[in-house]
Amino acid sequence: MVCLIPFATVKKVVKIVEGLLKNVHSCPIVIDSLEKWTAFFIIEKSSTTLGAVKALRKADFNTDALALSRSIIENLANLTYLFDKPEERLELFLKYEYIEKYQALKEFESDFSTEAIPEELREEINENYHKYKNMFPNKFSWSGKSIVKMLSECCFHSDFAMVYKMSSRYLHTSIGSLNNFIESCHDSSGKKFPSVDDFQKLNREDGDLALLISALAVFNLIELFFKIFFTELPSNFLQAQEEISALVSGQQL
Repeated sequence: MVCLIPFATVKKVVKIVEGLLKNVHSCPIVIDSLEKWTAFFIIEKSSTTLGAVKALRKADFNTDALALSRSIIENLANLTYLFDKPEERLELFLKYEYIEKYQALKEFESDFSTEAIPEELREEINENYHKYKNMFPNKFSWSGKSIVKMLSECCFHSDFAMVYKMSSRYLHTSIGSLNNFIESCHDSSGKKFPSVDDFQKLNREDGDLALLISALAVFNLIELFFKIFFTELPSNFLQAQEEISALVSGQQL
């Protein structure tokens, strides 16, 4: 994957988003509902993950940065889809915990003896699963939709979905990641690079893309945060929106 936007521009976008995050953390807010706690948690988690992606890019762990950027895209898809219809979807988002616990229980039971799990805990997990399972016809996610589908229904730019789908090859040791490694460890003359450092440097565009897409996803989360907690978008956010648009508008990721 290649980021065609200059790294100097990427750094400017990140700096603008980090400035907005400082504003978010200094805002006097009242968290008086489960909806607001959910939004606050996701924005805080995404903020720290952006810091981790930035640190990985700085250390030249570029493919790892790209893999981690998926987490912020997931946060963006989940929170935006949830708050598109919070009255209907918040309960689904929260109750899906019982489905996940049941799935984890079944996986655990397939690998370990039944005595490893207290009977009381097993009964509680089974009881909650059977109580709420009919809320989830498709049990692979709380929404019944993939991350890409949620992004699409929330009208986000296709770049988020593209990065999310394409970066999956970096998460595991697979034929795709192996081929990428082999291709990256050759220069134009076909000579092999002997060190891991060379491999990391050759994938700096992956790190650039990871940092940019993470910053843009956090920017969209910040917008949603302001809409949830305030009646109108603050002027500094609108100014940042114009600045980021001027930096990346018309450019291809």
